[in-house]
Amino acid sequence: MHLFRHISIGHKILLALMLPLLAMGGFAGLQVVERLQLASSMSQLHQLTGLALTAGDLVHELQRERGGSAIFLGTQGRQYGAELQAQRAQTDRRIERFETRLQALGQGDGSDPAWQTMGVVSDHLAGLAALRQRVDAHAASASEVTGRYTELNAELIGIVGRLTHVTGEAQTTRSLAAYYSLLRAKELAGIERALLSGAFGADRIDGQAYQRFVSLIGAQDAQLSTFQILASSSQRALLATQLAGPEVERLEALRETVLLSAARQGFGIDPERWFEWQSVKIDRLKVVEDTVAESVLALVAGLRDGARRDLVRNGVIAAVIAGLVVLVAVSIGRSTVLRLRQTAQAMREIAEGDGDLTRRLSVTHHDEIGSLAAQFNAFAARMQGLLLDVKESAQRVYLSAEEIAQGARPWPPMPSRRRRACRRPRLPWSRSPRRSTIAPTRPSRRTRWHSPPPRWPAGEGCHAGGGRHHGRHQYVCGAYRRDHHADRQHRLPNQHPGP
Repeated sequence: MHLFRHISIGHKILLALMLPLLAMGGFAGLQVVERLQLASSMSQLHQLTGLALTAGDLVHELQRERGGSAIFLGTQGRQYGAELQAQRAQTDRRIERFETRLQALGQGDGSDPAWQTMGVVSDHLAGLAALRQRVDAHAASASEVTGRYTELNAELIGIVGRLTHVTGEAQTTRSLAAYYSLLRAKELAGIERALLSGAFGADRIDGQAYQRFVSLIGAQDAQLSTFQILASSSQRALLATQLAGPEVERLEALRETVLLSAARQGFGIDPERWFEWQSVKIDRLKVVEDTVAESVLALVAGLRDGARRDLVRNGVIAAVIAGLVVLVAVSIGRSTVLRLRQTAQAMREIAEGDGDLTRRLSVTHHDEIGSLAAQFNAFAARMQGLLLDVKESAQRVYLSAEEIAQGARPWPPMPSRRRRACRRPRLPWSRSPRRSTIAPTRPSRRTRWHSPPPRWPAGEGCHAGGGRHHGRHQYVCGAYRRDHHADRQHRLPNQHPGP
């Protein structure tokens, strides 16, 4: 603690306040940084959710293009040629929107699985033009083209699946999982549409395609069941409404035609009719998808806005608290140091200046410094009274010394033995100014002086340097002495006998 001996009180107070201020600032900084990170992650999640919804729209268009390509290849180009070209233009517009959103995200972390998936999607989209050329040239089979489109759609849907692991907020994760299940169910319905479009166009289906068709039906039911578990009540009601009605129920008859066919050929079903009917079901699932996507986007936007509000609120609260603490600390420290300086200045003026003990300190607080000021005032008042007493005593001593000095004034030498005439003084015990009835008493030989006669006031009844004999005593101005005939041992000091 020797370090603090030469530090002023103000600096000590400031140093003592700096530690809690730094701790509070660090805690507030951590809270602000945490909220800032949360706001940043929510903002990124909002952008990724928007990208995922755009990917869902692109998947819907790719599903239609996949089904049209299957019809075109199954019928050897006789059907769905013009519709396929129009669908490709619609798909290109969705691809352009998706790439715009992808570029808005910037360059992400290459080790993140979501960004890795986006890289794979970009590679597939770059090879889509070559796949279309092969379809136009009839250089690829329907199963190969369907598989390529299915891989691309799976990667796009995988972006939504990756988002479920980005956020830790339960409701957001649940909504994204429900959205992912619905996308998977709709994708399986699109694969079924493409598969049977090719089978009905060729009027037959092989064993491998048949097994896949059966598995697609079961997978669709499983994904729809998962969606109903994760979705809200309103979303479940909307799904039930969209999948009800004759437009969806008529598809069951076409499915049973394929399932119950023993030869697995000769179905006699127009592939375009199947494509249109299945497209109605997929479009209705798209309605549910858009509703769920809007709710997910609104939920993520709410999280983002809430994180930003929390960031601003915490920052303002931290700044206000820090400002109040600093203001109170500075006020208390300044008041304390100012009063201490006033006390020190008053003591310095008393010690080094003219010693004005009439000065007093103002006592405005009832704390330790106020008590110090009150005790200082009491000390100054006591010192002032003591000095006044000393001054009065000195004056009394001075006056006494003056009187003693006047009484001990030396007598001038007598010029001759003849008595000098002097007007007889008027003694207090005489009745007549000319003759006293009470004569001074001669002192005995043993005591020499029986009773000294009273002193006569100076300047009355005598002249300067003069005196008058009365008996064997001589009265002079302000003193008396014996006659020169008396014993010389009892002369007054500094006085000479007459000749």
